[in-house]
Amino acid sequence: HGQGEWASVMLEHGDMTDAPGPSPQNQTGKKKRISMKIFNHSSFVGGNVSNSRGGQILVDEEALTRWSIDGIKVVRDQLYRAGIAGAQLPYYENWPNEVRHFNGDIVGPSNVEIDHPTWAKRGVKASSDDATSSIVINNLPGMADEVSSLLQSIELNLDQQRQRRLNKLRPQSNLRRNWYMFALGIPTAAYATYHVCKEHGGYFLLKEVLAKINEFCKEHISEPCFSIYQELFTRTGRIDVNDRKARIDTIESLKRMIRSWLDETFADMPEAEKIAMSNNMDISLIEELKEESIKHIYEINSVVRCSLIEMQFIKKELLNALVAMD
Repeated sequence: HGQGEWASVMLEHGDMTDAPGPSPQNQTGKKKRISMKIFNHSSFVGGNVSNSRGGQILVDEEALTRWSIDGIKVVRDQLYRAGIAGAQLPYYENWPNEVRHFNGDIVGPSNVEIDHPTWAKRGVKASSDDATSSIVINNLPGMADEVSSLLQSIELNLDQQRQRRLNKLRPQSNLRRNWYMFALGIPTAAYATYHVCKEHGGYFLLKEVLAKINEFCKEHISEPCFSIYQELFTRTGRIDVNDRKARIDTIESLKRMIRSWLDETFADMPEAEKIAMSNNMDISLIEELKEESIKHIYEINSVVRCSLIEMQFIKKELLNALVAMD
């Protein structure tokens, strides 16, 4: 299909057709002139264009027309192959064979001769020695509209083809990829359920399942939601683990104990330094004095007092930890 059109400009083995010209014997003192026919449009290539060697390029408008029609036929055929079965391309009504196909008529070899678009028509060649009919484009805007629609169809088909190939390359589902886990897990779970129901009965299993669900909902849903509601919308607020007032009282008591111990043990210490150590609850001096006093049995009163201050300091740290937990 289209072989006759190519034969008008190409030889049997693909050589370009030589145009008739004077024989080499008649060319005396002149260079041999070689002419060839190619497909091109007259607006780009003139009727007599010479190259640097003196050859000529001849324009064949009919061959260009046939080649254009054949090219559009090939594009439409490939779009039908790549598209959805039964879908119609734009301007299918311009092609008789496509109209007969979609109307359910039989397309036979006898119909090939009239399979040219409606924007082209056949005529008779002016040459008397060539009885074949020529073909010309009589509706160039119609041809341009069809070509523009085909370009849009090519873009749509490319998107469909790309999506089709991506669907084929898409990874399998988790069920197919982890089939062995389901193949082993489902029989194992069924076997365990059967033995539990066989030994204790279905009521026992149902009771255990409901108890676990109830415990989970209570710990992770009910109690947190109630605590949030109580903190945001009630006067009681959030329930703390420890007594915050007891922590404050413990801190103040520790400060007074450290200040009193400093006044009695280090009477010559500056007042500002005593206040700073008591406010910071610094017991480094108490630790040093206890370490020295414990070596002598007669200083047992000092050891007991330092130990009580340290116990108060430990109580303060425990209350701070509880506050941090809250």
